[in-house]
Amino acid sequence: APVQCHFAAQMEADPPVSRPVKLGVTISPETIELVAGQTMDTTSAPADVDAGKPIVIEVTPLSNARLETEGRREVAVPPATKTFWFLVEGFEPGAARIQVEASQEGRPLALLLLEPVFVDGEPLPVMQAQSFSTGGSASEPVTLRIYEIEQQGGELLIRYNLESREPGIGETAELRGLGSRNVERFAEDFLTELNNSYDLTEEGYALKKQDLLDAASVTADQLLPENIRKALWEHREKINAIQIIADSPTIPWELLSVASPTGSESDEPGRFLAEWGVVRRLPGALWPGRDLQLAGSAARYVIPDYYDNSQKLPFAQKERDMFVSAFSGAQPLEADSRAVRSFLQKEAGDCSILHFACHGSAEQGSVLSAGLTMQEEREEHGRLTENVLTHNAVKLSARFGADKPNCLVFLNACEAGRPGRHLLSNASGFADAFLRPKSRQGAAAFVGAMWEVDDELALVFSETFYSALLEGKMLVEAAGEARRAIEQKFDFTWLAYTLYGFPYAKSG
Repeated sequence: APVQCHFAAQMEADPPVSRPVKLGVTISPETIELVAGQTMDTTSAPADVDAGKPIVIEVTPLSNARLETEGRREVAVPPATKTFWFLVEGFEPGAARIQVEASQEGRPLALLLLEPVFVDGEPLPVMQAQSFSTGGSASEPVTLRIYEIEQQGGELLIRYNLESREPGIGETAELRGLGSRNVERFAEDFLTELNNSYDLTEEGYALKKQDLLDAASVTADQLLPENIRKALWEHREKINAIQIIADSPTIPWELLSVASPTGSESDEPGRFLAEWGVVRRLPGALWPGRDLQLAGSAARYVIPDYYDNSQKLPFAQKERDMFVSAFSGAQPLEADSRAVRSFLQKEAGDCSILHFACHGSAEQGSVLSAGLTMQEEREEHGRLTENVLTHNAVKLSARFGADKPNCLVFLNACEAGRPGRHLLSNASGFADAFLRPKSRQGAAAFVGAMWEVDDELALVFSETFYSALLEGKMLVEAAGEARRAIEQKFDFTWLAYTLYGFPYAKSG
């Protein structure tokens, strides 16, 4: 029989590095209260659990910590509150990250994150994490969890967990010795190729696409272990969505290609993972939920009309007309960084959609440079001053729904979806800023472009995406329809968009 369970993980906030310390994972039918003096993470809502089947608890130290006990434990659903204990030890004084996951038959129930600070001397202030997902349903996408684990000595270990109840998949794997610089170079080279692929003929596009597929397939062989690729390929006809849960902002997972393991000429050709229905989810972001509240009266848009003729985006103005027509009652926000920041701080709590159509940039090598170009400011003598909304400003300002994520953010801006440079960095540009703001009141879903996109095709993509959502299509279906709507234009804009949220979310 189904029951509802709350989950929590806790340990000392500032444990010593000199000895192993206890980490407790609590399962309870009741809401779990925070405990003073602990770094503690609790789910924000109960998860549906089958009382007759075991729960798997997995504790994974991600940085500056190791397990002194077995990290995976299978437990029966307790009839009353019960805590299960593990032992962890820090490598050295400083911050650590430890992930705790509860699942049942491969279905995620809770994902928790602890951030203790190991100390050698006086205690440091308490640090508290937050739950970033909870839920459960018979309808779940194929889930690929990717853990980047920084081991003692700085070696990077990447652990993969691919699971699904239908189709039945359960694969795990590890990769060692993968240099972060090699990963960054792939991302940089791939995005550079795409940025340079415009004004192509039909033949030139076909040749370039095959070159990119070849490169994406070779890189997938390096980044995705063989058993993971084989499982995806074997079940490709039954997979309509892949939820990738990863804190690896540099890797454009959507652009990897999985192909037949035999490599025979008679085999079906490989496809970009974007075509498989990849939807990302960030550790540390709240559970995005299954309902998208797309009320037109609570929809807002930011679309500058640049003074500089060289910066004007004629199709962005048509995008404004499309948005207002699709969402009756939608209101404009002044295209000024201060006005947008003020809205995010004070008025975004009830916002259903926040749509941007503007210029954007995110220079590789400097996550601080990620920005959205707002309306220029006129100074004396006609001089124009650039006005930029940075992702740091969003990170500090955004306050969407206090109870649960409730806003879809769409950044139809060149490069706005491109993350920061470093593999282990949490500074993943605007996706991070809108989904994991400092307030912990993030958006429910995010769409952004990873490189320069064609102005006209960007309009078609957004119009098709919104139309599909309003027709009751799931988030992953809407993105798929939008990609297909512009795929035959001999331009790679259809691949440019990265999507975050829950794949099966619908307009409620």
